[in-house]
Amino acid sequence: MGRRKVKHELISNESARKVTFRKRKAGLLKKLDELATLCGVFACAIIFSSYDDQPEIWPSPAEALSVLEELERSPARKPGKYMVDQEVFLSTNISKLNQQLQKQRQKNLRLELELMMAGCMEESAINCMSAYVLAEGIPPL
Repeated sequence: MGRRKVKHELISNESARKVTFRKRKAGLLKKLDELATLCGVFACAIIFSSYDDQPEIWPSPAEALSVLEELERSPARKPGKYMVDQEVFLSTNISKLNQQLQKQRQKNLRLELELMMAGCMEESAINCMSAYVLAEGIPPL
């Protein structure tokens, strides 16, 4: 049988919250130990809580310090092909939207000209030319 679904919200009962914290913290540290042992990776945990005066540091303060120093010494990773920051993301989206806007303006202009040409075919050529001249602001002959 599976577990029942747990609502992720603050436990209102203080004693139940403390017991849940203690159990889940133990489970988290066990998983972290398994991860470090089985995968051969450096891992540490620093847990601050209102139940203790001092933070709990796993596996020990000295080992956690060495893990943090190793993290600081590691070179900064190059961003992946698809990784972008906010500025790059917004600038590429703005340029794409500007291109779409330009294409839509060209399409609208083409449709307006087609409508004008269709209107000219219905009317006489002289009326059409005078309407075109007035619409474009070209002085008549």
